[in-house]
Amino acid sequence: MSYRQTLAPEAAAAKAGFSTSTAYRIEADPRLPSQKKEPRGRRRPDPLADVWEAEVIPILEAAPGIRAIAVLEELRRRHPDLNPNVRRTLERRMRAWRALAGPEQDVIFRQIHEPGRLGLSDFTDMADLDVEVAGEPLAHRLYHFRLAFSGFEHAEVVLGGESFTALAEGVQNALWSLGGAPGGIGRPQKPRPELAGQTEQQWAGTKIPGWPDAQANGGQGQSQALPGPF
Repeated sequence: MSYRQTLAPEAAAAKAGFSTSTAYRIEADPRLPSQKKEPRGRRRPDPLADVWEAEVIPILEAAPGIRAIAVLEELRRRHPDLNPNVRRTLERRMRAWRALAGPEQDVIFRQIHEPGRLGLSDFTDMADLDVEVAGEPLAHRLYHFRLAFSGFEHAEVVLGGESFTALAEGVQNALWSLGGAPGGIGRPQKPRPELAGQTEQQWAGTKIPGWPDAQANGGQGQSQALPGPF
């Protein structure tokens, strides 16, 4: 109430547009109604208060993967008078304990690939295989194209370095073999300009034949008609 800094409660309430009683109530307690709510407590006795610390936690520490139904059966064997309807309470309590004090879980970032959505391409240096032709070492690489969903693959030999021409031809041949184009193609790491014979501006701005034009489609590749799901 900025008016209250210079006016009496009645005048400040009138200027603010609420009643005098509301002004006096705010004067006595300026907290918001949501801040006045007391935390909700338990409305009935805890059915696991006598067994949680003494019995359930030792069971969980000895067998972290045990199911709640097995723990409940053991508790009822030890305490026949225990209410069988505490299963849901026991499950919630066990989930909370495992999240806070249980063993560490493996962190998994799942990757969901949609059909016809993404293709990947890269070069592989084959020098370690010591391939020879007519007794002479063959300096070559493999261009590899793969669809993320179906696993469709295309590979071809590249004589020379990771040039832009080799990349363009590899993508074009892979898409011809596939019979369509996915929604997007992950480019391999940009080769060094001295190997590719092109500047960074040329590498970034050149359009690959058969490559969906991202700029013309709002940053997303344009999918074409495909012979079937990838």
